[in-house]
Amino acid sequence: MYSLCNQNFDDGRELEEKVRKEFECPVCAEYAAPPIFMCPNSHIICARCWQLCPSCPICRANKIKSRAYTLERIHTFISFPCKFENCTFLGQGFETLSHEKGCEYAPTRCPLADNFQCTVISPYKDLHTHLKEKHYENVYYTKSANFVAKKFSEKCRNEFVIVFYYNDTLFQLKWKYDQNFPAVRCILSKTSPYHPQCGYACKLKFYQKDSIHVTRRVTFKANGLAEFCLFLPDLLEITTAEGDLIYSFEIHSYDTRYRLRLNESDYITITKEE
Repeated sequence: MYSLCNQNFDDGRELEEKVRKEFECPVCAEYAAPPIFMCPNSHIICARCWQLCPSCPICRANKIKSRAYTLERIHTFISFPCKFENCTFLGQGFETLSHEKGCEYAPTRCPLADNFQCTVISPYKDLHTHLKEKHYENVYYTKSANFVAKKFSEKCRNEFVIVFYYNDTLFQLKWKYDQNFPAVRCILSKTSPYHPQCGYACKLKFYQKDSIHVTRRVTFKANGLAEFCLFLPDLLEITTAEGDLIYSFEIHSYDTRYRLRLNESDYITITKEE
């Protein structure tokens, strides 16, 4: 790190730009955020690249767990631009990191890529247009829908992918089963612009003769991902005479500043996310 003490600056912005450059990771060229690591010769590297590099990428010194604590303290007071192309956001320290988690310019892979060999990767703000134009019949634009898995009990294995676009938020439910194993693995993901006060809880319900037999409530972790398992024998037990499985998926939004409770018939309590 070179000294800034003997340099002249026309205004505070020029000084801030010089300081900001000190945060550039030499590997990925992105701005490092705490924890910031450095080698014995004070060359810094971001936490992600530190995990990947066997030695300092500049001087090849051995990797050590030494932190650039001075830079970490300054990080809070320096403004950083969003790393995504065409985004004009500029915020201090962790404000930018929070913004990037849900930036509308973040490159986003089509959620139906694996099902339809779709190779589109677009800014999140343009994904809605792509889904409307290319996958309209395979995306649900409501907060709930009913489904029938045909011949569920007759197939040895199967995989289901359901995509919802609701409240400017993308939900993707993947669940698959193999009758050689009792567990049905479910993965529920959420992608959306960052709204810290907007939380979501989802319900997956399975029916037997119009009555709810199995209900699973899911709330999201901070990374917008939730994984859970269902018991396959429970699902096979409630299939229809034709071997079909009837189920529904519902999305509930709520203000994370409050604890909310739905009516008793919903069998769900919405609480503030941790």
